[in-house]
Amino acid sequence: MTISRVVYVVESPLSARDHDRFGISVLAEAGFDVEVWEVQALFLPRAQEPAAVHFADCRVRSFTSLEVLVASSRALREDVLVILVCAVYLGELPRHLPLIRALMQGRSHLAAVAAGQRPPVPPQPMAAGGSVARVRRLRGRLSNGDVSIRSAASIMKSRLKARFFRSLARRHIGGFRELAWIWAGTDIDSVDPLFVGPHTRIRFIHTFDFDRILRAQTAPKDLRASIVYLDALGPLHPDFKALDISVEISSHVWFGFVNRALDEFAAASGLEVIIAAHPRAQPGSLDTVYSGKRVVHGQTESLIHSAKCVVISDPTTSIGMAAWHGRPITVVKCGRLFDTHQLELEQYADLLALEVLEPGRIPVDWSPPAVKASAYERFLRAYVKRPGTPTSTFWEVVVTDILSWSKSELDVFE
Repeated sequence: MTISRVVYVVESPLSARDHDRFGISVLAEAGFDVEVWEVQALFLPRAQEPAAVHFADCRVRSFTSLEVLVASSRALREDVLVILVCAVYLGELPRHLPLIRALMQGRSHLAAVAAGQRPPVPPQPMAAGGSVARVRRLRGRLSNGDVSIRSAASIMKSRLKARFFRSLARRHIGGFRELAWIWAGTDIDSVDPLFVGPHTRIRFIHTFDFDRILRAQTAPKDLRASIVYLDALGPLHPDFKALDISVEISSHVWFGFVNRALDEFAAASGLEVIIAAHPRAQPGSLDTVYSGKRVVHGQTESLIHSAKCVVISDPTTSIGMAAWHGRPITVVKCGRLFDTHQLELEQYADLLALEVLEPGRIPVDWSPPAVKASAYERFLRAYVKRPGTPTSTFWEVVVTDILSWSKSELDVFE
């Protein structure tokens, strides 16, 4: 038996960005029948995304009925490879249990991708200890007003759910099978260990962003030298609403701080500041929040390649592209968006040995900082590309793996 059909399971409508990021054209050109199953309405109903874009090289199915999704999952045959882009990551199983149970009862082979590596959230003070200590710390944060009653209840509920499902999932799912493949960037830390077993094949390739780096190497070099700010949408990011994450700062205050800092950088250096828009930002949607600055969509990698300096105020995987090209990077603290926001930002600064500044405290004689090459090299090995891994594009490697997957190898998982 060989694989003839590939089904992606995703939690958001197919966009042009995801069509490219998930290598759909690469798989279609290799001869696979490609489908995209979009399950947002069932498992992420708070999300508000644009309608799916339809492409000639794949079929898109948007599921609104759990019964139809379960029946379709169970009906998949042995010649189908399901690539999960949801459900198998840490903390997601409780929400996706009906989907996983149905897939386990089918005959398809299951795979996952983990190609958006970022540093783990640093442990908070006194993070060690058992469940009693964690309850005490949470109670202390509640007493100090660091979290609301609603947030504390949500944290406890999530912890109890995770503990319950990790101990009982295999028995409740029935016919449990580990993933056949995981295609990853530099680690598989984001994948729930429950799905990883002795028969799971793990291929370390590189991050999705490395594909963008490859494209940038052949991009036009006539862009004007500038300071590039990596926009991450701040409080406007749609995931906050979709995942019911409480945002701790208003858009007005956040973008006020960001613009003040960017204006100070421009005044001190004499360089233009260009906004590299987040990939999920719609053209024109950021023009007003960035006070007349030039906002560029869809050219982040080229902008970084030509930048004199890159500025961030959010933890973002795009920083890996700046590190690859050896660009100076400055971190600006503009307030705390969510619980671990500052910790994640400081983690990037520590790993890359970056300067950290605040709006209103940027020196009038500021210039792009020096780069610590050894720190950049360590970061790239850990979070962008392992030494010795393929330099082909991510999905070219995936296609090669699937095509070379012989019948005897497939039989192991049947």
